[in-house]
Amino acid sequence: MADLTLEKLVELVYRLTPQEQTQPTAHLLETVRKRQLSVRDKMKLLRAAWIDVAVVEEPSVRREGWRGEDGRRERNT
Repeated sequence: MADLTLEKLVELVYRLTPQEQTQPTAHLLETVRKRQLSVRDKMKLLRAAWIDVAVVEEPSVRREGWRGEDGRRERNT
């Protein structure tokens, strides 16, 4: 099994039909769910979920800045 690389495995899986591909995928997902994650792995997952986007406009710290011209709360739709 040592001569089976990840690239070769992926190639073999892509040769399967979409329905057949669900079986190894489901197996891998179940295996990962049962595995206990280390703190390092949990931190990697957390960092992968971060969104790095600049804030366009600083939010107002004054309550009046939260309201529209008519005094009601503004909605961003």
